Amino acid sequence: MTDEAELKLLLTPLRNVLHGIVIRNPTIGYCQGMNFIAARLLSCMKEEEAFWTMTQIVERYLPLDYYSNMIGVLVDQKVLQCYMLERLPRLCAHLEEHMFSLDLIAFQWIACLFAINLP
Repeated sequence: MTDEAELKLLLTPLRNVLHGIVIRNPTIGYCQGMNFIAARLLSCMKEEEAFWTMTQIVERYLPLDYYSNMIGVLVDQKVLQCYMLERLPRLCAHLEEHMFSLDLIAFQWIACLFAINLP
């Protein structure tokens, strides 16, 4: 089997899960981060189970606007900032001193529900 054929075989379930989510939730559509969540689910369950789990995450556990206009992600990002200011003020001061915005990395963490960063 060629590398291209192997890659296609691996990506087909991911594409199917994401396509199913988009068809089921047209107002949300596909959003950045969903691929990482779906891929993580597919690493530990079958395609149909991954689809239904992803459906529950998107439809039941996340607010309606979480992905549709990304307001939910932005709110969570702000909550993380406030929490860090409260719990880790020295780290926040250090980041600010170096003009580093946590938003640069926190958006990806939150949009993919930490699926990239946590095992």
